[in-house]
Amino acid sequence: ELLGYGDENTFYGWIVLNRKNLMTNYRYGREARCLLMGRITITGNSVQFNKIVCYDGTRATSGTSFTTKDGTVSMWRGAEGRCYLNIPSAWFSDMEDILVQATGYGWVSGSTSSPCKATATPTSKTSIRFDVSDDASNNDGSFMFAIYNMNDWMY
Repeated sequence: ELLGYGDENTFYGWIVLNRKNLMTNYRYGREARCLLMGRITITGNSVQFNKIVCYDGTRATSGTSFTTKDGTVSMWRGAEGRCYLNIPSAWFSDMEDILVQATGYGWVSGSTSSPCKATATPTSKTSIRFDVSDDASNNDGSFMFAIYNMNDWMY
């Protein structure tokens, strides 16, 4: 979608308002608007953000909490290889709207050959549990994640 820009005497050019998949042979999907993404490390008795980016431009490179325009994002360690992430309630109307992707990053703590695996489980509309392991038992390690509001763009 284009909008012409100028005055009654001079045309300066076009402004692109929107891009759509017109006259294509294949489908390109929809823009996935990620609310929060980043990397978290669970080690020893602590959990820490390594690099987190929020949709509003807020960033955290360390620590366990930071403030966004909608409220506070915070996390805490549970048992070995487990942490909980709290997100602002303004992001979702229902926990069924939450889509969380998680994948391990590197090796579990104390290993150079056992890759991390990560599992995300939304426990409420404001809390997500992450479990990190290399087998059936949890192990400390790092993981990457992305959180989406499915109700915002899928329906």
